[in-house]
Amino acid sequence: VSEHLENRTDPAGRAIQTRHLVDAIDKYDPEAPVLLGGDFNTLTASHEERHGDPAAWLARVAAEPGRLIDVERHEPLFADLAGSGFDWQAANNLDLPTQRREPETPVGRIDWFFTRGLLASAPATIAAILPDGSPSSDHEALAVTIRLK
Repeated sequence: VSEHLENRTDPAGRAIQTRHLVDAIDKYDPEAPVLLGGDFNTLTASHEERHGDPAAWLARVAAEPGRLIDVERHEPLFADLAGSGFDWQAANNLDLPTQRREPETPVGRIDWFFTRGLLASAPATIAAILPDGSPSSDHEALAVTIRLK
């Protein structure tokens, strides 16, 4: 399942979107193995918090190093997915950003794989770079090896 959550909401809004997605997956087949991946926009705050006062946001991020990489405690969608049997630890490089930004903008981990009923290994974050060295996207590419349990 591929998804792209809204970036102009807050962590609670992303959790609601995720619950709707999991409900649809479970309605289709609650026992099927699932690889769920994409841009979850786990930005740890609302759009207004991040853009209303950019200097305050940068100060908040600077005061909490790693906030935009270690996002689980700020984003309730992780607890919701865990409660529905999904795992993410084995499917992601948890310490690497997946976002490309301007030099003065903090980068974070906003793209994820979640698995249920699958074994994940060899997660990789791959630089999204064109042959000329320029970026091909504002996101890095993700890869993971999966197999049935």
